[in-house]
Amino acid sequence: MIKFIHLLISVTFLGFQIAGYYYVVASLKQSSPSLVLYTLKNTLLIDIASFIFIVGIFTSCAFLVMQSTDFSFTIPWVAAACFSLSLVTLLWALNVTLRWINFMRLKKSNNFKVKYVKGLHITYCSIIVLLILVVRDAVMKSTPFI
Repeated sequence: MIKFIHLLISVTFLGFQIAGYYYVVASLKQSSPSLVLYTLKNTLLIDIASFIFIVGIFTSCAFLVMQSTDFSFTIPWVAAACFSLSLVTLLWALNVTLRWINFMRLKKSNNFKVKYVKGLHITYCSIIVLLILVVRDAVMKSTPFI
């Protein structure tokens, strides 16, 4: 049951990141300050759920390792998955910070200039790639990184 919950939370978190990335990029292409402001506000609200999912992923990972004889932190792909999840958490926090900065700037002024667009692209893409690599490592039960 814990494995199912872990997978469900992880896949939902991945889906939130992909949807959030598309939502932000699509609104930036529209060149509408009100749309970008609305998008940033909604993606920041979605990040509240994402934070709960990150805590849930770490918690279910710990339960899986403690309760199972098949998993331990000495297994290379499990260690790589935990390390990758830690990187994802840091990148997610950076991404939230960049969107918060832009949200506050757009809210205070009518200046449409969105800053740190490359940073948003890099953090979103890195999060998505790392999560896909974790899924790949879990399915293959091996990792090319350690």
